[in-house]
Amino acid sequence: MPEEQSQDVAMVSQEKMPAYRKKLLSYSVLNSLACFAVVMLHVTLVYFSPVRDEVWYASLFWQVLGKFSVPVFFMLSGANLLGYRKKYSTKQFLTKRVKRVVIPLIVSSIIAYLVYGLFPTHFYGAQELADNFGIQDFIRRFCMNEICDVYWFLYSLIYLYVLTPLLAYLVDDEKLLKLFLLISCVLGFVLPTINWFHDFAGISQLFSWPLFTDNWVFYYVLGYFVANYIEPSKKGALIAVASLVTSLVAMYFMARIANTATVFSAGLYFPDKPTDNFWTSPGNLLTVIQAIALFYAVRCSEPMLQKLPSWLQSLINQIAAVTFGIYLFHYPAINWLGTKLGTHPHMSLLMSTHPIIKGFLIFGMVGVFVWCYQTIFNLLRKMFCTSQKSKTRN
Repeated sequence: MPEEQSQDVAMVSQEKMPAYRKKLLSYSVLNSLACFAVVMLHVTLVYFSPVRDEVWYASLFWQVLGKFSVPVFFMLSGANLLGYRKKYSTKQFLTKRVKRVVIPLIVSSIIAYLVYGLFPTHFYGAQELADNFGIQDFIRRFCMNEICDVYWFLYSLIYLYVLTPLLAYLVDDEKLLKLFLLISCVLGFVLPTINWFHDFAGISQLFSWPLFTDNWVFYYVLGYFVANYIEPSKKGALIAVASLVTSLVAMYFMARIANTATVFSAGLYFPDKPTDNFWTSPGNLLTVIQAIALFYAVRCSEPMLQKLPSWLQSLINQIAAVTFGIYLFHYPAINWLGTKLGTHPHMSLLMSTHPIIKGFLIFGMVGVFVWCYQTIFNLLRKMFCTSQKSKTRN
């Protein structure tokens, strides 16, 4: 995603594992896994349909399996950025964030707006945008995140960047950091989970403390905590894997129970009952366990990843390098592919019942496009720099 791939986060265990400061391949792996999981979440949105059929159950499976994605993205951001004071000033930090996130957000929004507005017949729901196409409409939609819905993540990141200079003071004090995470976990995850089982009227409003109930702030700070204060170990990795599997199984069955009849049978229709998304949302305890477990388990694999052949390490980093671009443009690609599949019912059915095919297709197609763009851009920049140096010498 949008974070720097240098990944030279200062870690508590840096004396024992100096390679982590040089290059964290585990972060590249997490980045790639989370990006692919986001794609899978968006190709299985039929989960929010009232029809409980084979396609719905397949979508439920992938919604559960990929729910770690956004929390892990925020955890990676926090792990990479909350210690920025050790590397550069706040002014430099904010300048880098503008270049790496704000400008790409504006540029990708312009591209998406132009594509939707100029070719509305190739995208679902684009005709309304095309009918109001113009600078004023773009500004309005950009300010309200109505161009490409999935860009909400970038708007949330910008909010976290504004908070980062304050949070950076918090994370240096381990006891204070633990207290913050404890209060945030109780108010932001434990109480909502309890409230799902029994609606305690007034409790949610009484303890609706914005800083502590913002899930994204919690995951952002949590990433730094796990990366810097929890020592990697083989035993810990095994516990993390067991916790990950347990949370996934529990999440699947809780989501299934919440959204189906007592007797599980395909073809049931619930027109008056919208999908209960609580157990497949970032705001329940199972998602927290899932995100922590995966983040920690993959991080513990760093020594093994560092022993991989250099070409494979390079491939891992190259895939991670295109994930931000994939995130920016995968949703329009899904929309476009959906209109094309509408004229091929057999292929559409195949991808609906086996969404992994569609997920790989979108991830690969957009990934290749982003890689080509990056390659051409870097080549042109290199040529420009070479030309400027030649002029300077002359």
